[in-house]
Amino acid sequence: LMQESGVEHLAAEILEYLDKRSLKCAEQVSQLWKNIITQFKLWNKLLQKDVSSTKSLILFLMKCSFY
Repeated sequence: LMQESGVEHLAAEILEYLDKRSLKCAEQVSQLWKNIITQFKLWNKLLQKDVSSTKSLILFLMKCSFY
């Protein structure tokens, strides 16, 4: 149904909000969901967010002399 209606990009935008555990579960829902997660590189985006958050935390701690 999603493929026929061309709303994969909307599904991807919604799936982008998931955390690691939820994204892994979403991959297992159906082949379509797994394809959307792969096609829109949602794992890459999630990992980039994690790296960015970690860098921000380290910079903050360095500023506060806690690191």
